[in-house]
Amino acid sequence: DLYNNCRCLLIHPDCDKIVVSMTIVEIVTYGLPLDYFEHLIIDPDCQSETDINDITNFLKNHVGKITNSPF
Repeated sequence: DLYNNCRCLLIHPDCDKIVVSMTIVEIVTYGLPLDYFEHLIIDPDCQSETDINDITNFLKNHVGKITNSPF
């Protein structure tokens, strides 16, 4: 599963970065697979019943930088 895959990659000596793709529903339901991310990119076309501002405020404690575009 996603959580075990992330943990396995973190301990691999050749791993410098991990890209994780999750929906808001997955984040709310399962939580984040890691305690901290350096950069979070929110898809500007993201649609969810969960308020995007609520999830963004929650994620501010677990993310260094939040943007709405990869560029």
